[in-house]
Amino acid sequence: MDWTNAKNKLIILFLGINILLGWANYRKVTSAYVLKESQVQDITNVLEQNNIFIDSPMPKKYKPLPKITVFPFQIDSNTREDYVRKFLGTLDDVKVSIKASDNREGNPQRIYSKGGEEVIFEGERIYYHNKALRVDANLDDLNFDEAKKLANKCLIQLGYSPKKMHLQLGSNSDNLRLNYFDKYKGIPIFDSYIGITISPGGISEVEIHKVELGEAAGGKKEIYPIDQIFFYLIKLISADEPVYIEDITIGYGLENPKGAHLIAEKALPFYQITLKGGETYHINAYSSGIRE
Repeated sequence: MDWTNAKNKLIILFLGINILLGWANYRKVTSAYVLKESQVQDITNVLEQNNIFIDSPMPKKYKPLPKITVFPFQIDSNTREDYVRKFLGTLDDVKVSIKASDNREGNPQRIYSKGGEEVIFEGERIYYHNKALRVDANLDDLNFDEAKKLANKCLIQLGYSPKKMHLQLGSNSDNLRLNYFDKYKGIPIFDSYIGITISPGGISEVEIHKVELGEAAGGKKEIYPIDQIFFYLIKLISADEPVYIEDITIGYGLENPKGAHLIAEKALPFYQITLKGGETYHINAYSSGIRE
C-alpha cells in the first residue's frame, strides 16, 4: 500500500470534515429561525383559549445573538450642572437641596429647583418635573404627532438624536409617555432610555436612565422563538378577565437591573412584552426565565 498517498487522502478527508463542521457551526450562529404563518395562528389560538389577545405584530425572525458589555453611566458634578442648564436654561437662582433616600437602593436625592421646575439626581437616574403646567386640559387635546415633536425637541436639547433611538409609546388617561431606547446594532437596550411624559400643557416629566455601550461579549447563541416564550407567559398571567398584549420587542437587558451598577456588566437578549395598562414582562431569550 502507498502509505504516503493514503496519508494525504486522510489529511484531505479530515480537512474536509473540519470545513463541513465549521460551516455547520457558522450556519447555526448566523442563520435565523423563521416562524411560519401556521405557527403564528396556532399561538394565537392557544393564547385566546387562555383569555390572552395580541394587539401587536409578532416577531417572526429569530437570529442568534451575543451578550454585550455595558458600563455604568457616570454622573459627576459637571454632568449635573450640564443637565440642569439643559433643563432649566441656567444655573442662576437655582435652589439646591439634598433629600434622604426613600428607596431600597439607598441613594439620596440631589434636587435642583427653580420656579415650578426641578431636576433630581438619584443614583444613576435623572428626573425632571414641571409642576407649573396647566391641569385644566385632557389628553384628547394632544395627539401623537404633536407629542413626538415636543419629545424630539427635548431630546435634541439634551444632546441626543431621536433618529438613533428606538421609540416606544405608552399612555394613560392623563398623558402620553414616549420611551426612547438606545440601540446596539439596531436592537434596543431596555436599561438605557429616556422616558418623556407629555401632558396637554407640555412636557411634565423626563426620566433618564443610561448605560454606556461596549461590544459583544463572546459568541452568538440561539434564542427562544416567541411561541415558546408565550407558552411560558401563559403560566405567569392569571387571565380571569381578557388580557391584551400591546407590544412585543426583542432587545437587551441587564440580568439584575436593580443591583448597584459600579462595574462593567453583561446585557442579555430579552423579550419585552407589554400589556394594555402598562404592565411589562422581561423574559430572558436564552433561558425563558422572567426578570424580576
